[in-house]
Amino acid sequence: MVKAVKGQAFAVTAGHAAPAPNGMPVHQSDDLVTDAAGALGVTFIDNTTLSLGANSKLIMTAYAFEPRAHRFAFAATLAKGSLMWVSGRMTELAPDAVALYTPFGTIGVHGTRFLVKVDRWCVAGLPSSSRSRPPFWHPAPRAASSSSTAANPAP
Repeated sequence: MVKAVKGQAFAVTAGHAAPAPNGMPVHQSDDLVTDAAGALGVTFIDNTTLSLGANSKLIMTAYAFEPRAHRFAFAATLAKGSLMWVSGRMTELAPDAVALYTPFGTIGVHGTRFLVKVDRWCVAGLPSSSRSRPPFWHPAPRAASSSSTAANPAP
């Protein structure tokens, strides 16, 4: 669920961008985007918190937190910008179920907090304008959408 918004922040679902107000649920098929003066704070149902900085894009690809069914998944790609992560219960219960992808590698999260920044595409010393994506760029695959996988669904 969106907990804090500064400036312009959007949720993009099926290609449609809408403002991301406080209290909005975040789903596994959403892209979260901020503009040059934007910032966005999200808290998931397992109490994982993410803070996106200005000019950021986070592509949510999988989220499930169902301890009784032993179903856990968190996969997202930080395509650009900055992200502050504070681990919640999922990393305690199923640390291998959590992964954050970037254009340059995958961060396996095992109960911690960290800051990551992706400021531009850069391949073999060439600036981002020379190539659109690194040859090894493989964003996380999208999971099938389901209303039960909201980051923090409304009661």
